[in-house]
Amino acid sequence: MGKLSEILKAYSLHNPAVGYCQGMNLITGSLLLICVTSEDVFWLLCAIVDKIMPSGYFDRGLRSSRADQAVLRSYVSEVLPKLDAKLEELGVELEACTFQWFLSLYSAVVSAEPLFRIWDVVLCLQSSESQPQEATSSLAEAMSPTTSSATAAEGNGQEEWHDGTCSPFLFQLSLALLKLNEASLLVCLPCSIQLYWCIVLTYLILGVGKCCTGLSVCES
Repeated sequence: MGKLSEILKAYSLHNPAVGYCQGMNLITGSLLLICVTSEDVFWLLCAIVDKIMPSGYFDRGLRSSRADQAVLRSYVSEVLPKLDAKLEELGVELEACTFQWFLSLYSAVVSAEPLFRIWDVVLCLQSSESQPQEATSSLAEAMSPTTSSATAAEGNGQEEWHDGTCSPFLFQLSLALLKLNEASLLVCLPCSIQLYWCIVLTYLILGVGKCCTGLSVCES
């Protein structure tokens, strides 16, 4: 806990415009499991918050992260219309579950082994070059000046803003998890679907192999 606190305090001094935000502790704690030194963890955290994730993702208003949730919902309506209709019927907010997926880079919901395989992609690949193949028209509408991550970051007070590199991959992974669980979600009763969100989707340990299979299904 001492190292975790020190790193988070150091980052808040490094980037006072962001300071500390929910989700950063989970990312930092996971990095501490695999990095040799606290300095390595600090610079990886800087890379994730300052470069890999879009500008404004961890700011006080969470504007970019909320914008990504609007984009994800547009993907779901296009790629998984039956699930979208079910959520609308039951009045379930998708963001209530998936917001934490994105903000913690899945460290809050996936066990260590698959998490670090996911992070291999997040940290090492320019995933912005690999857009999901479906819902392109929906994406264009969702990423309007009022909702896009890049636009949301323009007014957050930072001297430079960027759209990051990993959002498209996070969308793909979320769609894969939803597709894998779609059949179970479609038969949920109103009284049980919130419990299903929390227990099955959020805390179920999923292998990356299954996630990759889901991605293939979503792109086919």
